[in-house]
Amino acid sequence: MRQGRLKDILSYIRSSILVLVISAAIEILSGSVLSDIFCTSYFPGLLVLLPPLMELRGNISSAFAAKFSTGLHLGTIKPNFRNNTKKFKSDIYSFIIILIVMPIILGIFVWIFCIIFNIPNLGLLYFIIISLLTGLIAGTIMAIISIALSILTFKYGLDPDSIVVPILGFSGDIISIITVYFVIKILEIIGLGLFI
Repeated sequence: MRQGRLKDILSYIRSSILVLVISAAIEILSGSVLSDIFCTSYFPGLLVLLPPLMELRGNISSAFAAKFSTGLHLGTIKPNFRNNTKKFKSDIYSFIIILIVMPIILGIFVWIFCIIFNIPNLGLLYFIIISLLTGLIAGTIMAIISIALSILTFKYGLDPDSIVVPILGFSGDIISIITVYFVIKILEIIGLGLFI
């Protein structure tokens, strides 16, 4: 009995440790990209927006991945992209609605926070645009990664829960930061107002 438990623990550690080590390395890369954003394109109030934006993206993606993984285990979702179940479609629709609604709410909250604490910012519209575009682009990429990894790990007999969520954690951070960078650059190129 104890040997069986020890075997399960070692199996879990083996399947998770490599992913977590890679995660730590990628997080360092994310930090360096983030520092580059503030060196080249500083938006007032952006530092207030970034942490909750990344946390929101992580929470939505992780919840979606966990739900998808559970569906695979229960058989309510098929391990393929095409001709999937109604449950799969309803999960995708709810994910899209959350991707649209939550960044807008986040943009409003961050703007209110900046007003209350007198933090220089570009205004409500900028927060909503940056938050919404980043959320939609990064969220879509993360959904594709989440579905592909869940299906792949499930087909190979691995537990998607112990592999997919940590991978989403580190890949999501770097994708979110790069997406924010490109959204800011696009806003600068099309010249939506004065930025500083």
